[in-house]
Amino acid sequence: MKRRVFLGAMAAMPLVFAGGAWTSRARSVRWLDLLDERRRRQVLVGRPEFDVAASLRQALESLPDNATLDARDLTGVVDLASDPFPQAQRRAFALRTGEATFRFDFNQGSIALPSRATWQGERTRIEPARPIERVLTDASPAGGLVTTAIAPGLCSGRAGSDTIELSHPVEAQSLMPGMRVAIFGLRETPSLATSLASSIGPQTQEFAFAGNVDSTIGASQVYLRIGEEIVLGTVAQGRLLVSADGRGALGTQPASHRAGAQIVPQLSFLASITGVTGTAVTLDRRLPRTIVRAPFRAGSVGSRLVGRFEIDGSYQGGEAGAFSCLASTLSQDFMVEGEIALSRASHGGFMGFGCSGGQIALASVTAIGRPEKQFGGSIWLYGSASDNRVSAGILSDGNGGIFIDDKSYGVSLYALEGPSDDNKVNIGQILRHRVAGQISGSSGNVVAIGLAQVSDTAFIVDRGVGQSSQAVRTDRNIVEIGKLTGANRVFGDALGETEMRGSFRIEQ
Repeated sequence: MKRRVFLGAMAAMPLVFAGGAWTSRARSVRWLDLLDERRRRQVLVGRPEFDVAASLRQALESLPDNATLDARDLTGVVDLASDPFPQAQRRAFALRTGEATFRFDFNQGSIALPSRATWQGERTRIEPARPIERVLTDASPAGGLVTTAIAPGLCSGRAGSDTIELSHPVEAQSLMPGMRVAIFGLRETPSLATSLASSIGPQTQEFAFAGNVDSTIGASQVYLRIGEEIVLGTVAQGRLLVSADGRGALGTQPASHRAGAQIVPQLSFLASITGVTGTAVTLDRRLPRTIVRAPFRAGSVGSRLVGRFEIDGSYQGGEAGAFSCLASTLSQDFMVEGEIALSRASHGGFMGFGCSGGQIALASVTAIGRPEKQFGGSIWLYGSASDNRVSAGILSDGNGGIFIDDKSYGVSLYALEGPSDDNKVNIGQILRHRVAGQISGSSGNVVAIGLAQVSDTAFIVDRGVGQSSQAVRTDRNIVEIGKLTGANRVFGDALGETEMRGSFRIEQ
């Protein structure tokens, strides 16, 4: 039997397969050789009594650029006390692991792949060390067991400029050209607009909305523009509770506003980094408004997960945090390939949130979501995710097969909500799902499914009217299903703008 080799066309370092083993044209370092004799013996007998994650992280930080750390001597069950990857770095490196089960307390956070890092697995398994109540991450809502890394910070800039100034030099350590960046509170969203129920003064710290905002911005922390003022607060039961220093946010001035004044939620301004010089960061777009100390997040660029992996969230039903097996927020050119199996998460199998240019190839996605609560998606592209290519051999025993979504109820902390356009998803089989999938408020997407076996709806296509104050554009989408069984309807308010191919022969 021929052994398969999984290499990306743009992998972090050039690899070849020769003589039955991986070899490298660059420097390769065996992790075992970096340990003292006592720790080396512990690893070889499968019982390390030291902090493996800290040791791996220290070793990766010491590698030269484009080098590989070979940690295949780690076998059996390995408990990680923390994330093994260094985050504040701008170098390319690879970590190679073998037949080991890595256990981690994902209630404390995720394992995060930084930019230009490659994780090469050879029968590597990842699972929780204890039941997951929630994944501690600010990358809402894409909390995953394995994620791509996020660089946070604060920035200032002038309207019409393509340059932002970071508030602290340390914030530039992980930034590099090609990264996708979201600056909070700068993007107008008329589709979520509402108005004031009564007049407010410049010191008002709580006010009500006119009309129902439960499905548009309910239960959200959100920036709002009222006239020329930006207000930051949290929505609860139809009212806004203003955050500390939330009046006159982002460099604006607190002001009085009359009853009925329009309120326009402000989502994240998306751009790509073209240059970093000290604390000055150049973007490929100009700022629409002057900002002072605005929060930003930058996603990784060029991260890789390749080889043979099993990522098992161990979710068995009941109450749990909303978590995914594999998640990517704001990433650019994230690549996943090989024999990657995702299973048992309460929220998503692969969750792509605001990512672009991803090449995601999965072998299988199993038992994702909570079908009894109509919650969760095996493949979920969400919140301004664009130009991604996702494939999987089989999706089984889940709630929704494929979701391509502009937003769900409320607005996320990252406020990336917006159309997820021009993505392509190709799935061999969808078995034992409630619905095959949904496209909402997004355009130019292509979904191809060989076989869809569902218990409820074939495919939902809508304009997001249940989540917006006005319809959202949803057109130029193509949905093709080779064979469909079990569905009792095709549902949507934008089916007329969608090309449906295949066996959608359902009596309604």
